[in-house]
Amino acid sequence: MIRNAGGMADIELIYPAKLGIWNTIANGEYEATWIFLNWEGVQANSENIDLRTFKMKDFGIPYSYSPVVAALEKNIVDRSDPYNRF
Repeated sequence: MIRNAGGMADIELIYPAKLGIWNTIANGEYEATWIFLNWEGVQANSENIDLRTFKMKDFGIPYSYSPVVAALEKNIVDRSDPYNRF
């Protein structure tokens, strides 16, 4: 994104613990981070944490969201055929 916007930078990648991105946002310990707007973005909004967001497509980077699918285990067991076909 930086290069596509005409900038140059040395980038240090830091990987927080699994699902630890939210903690870096809540504690203000980030300069930039990758979030899912429909997850951390909603949480930040509900806690009045102001985020400045950028969309990848605006910087010439193709990207689409990774959907999250949730289901009750009982439904998966009871209706395994349609779940498996999905």
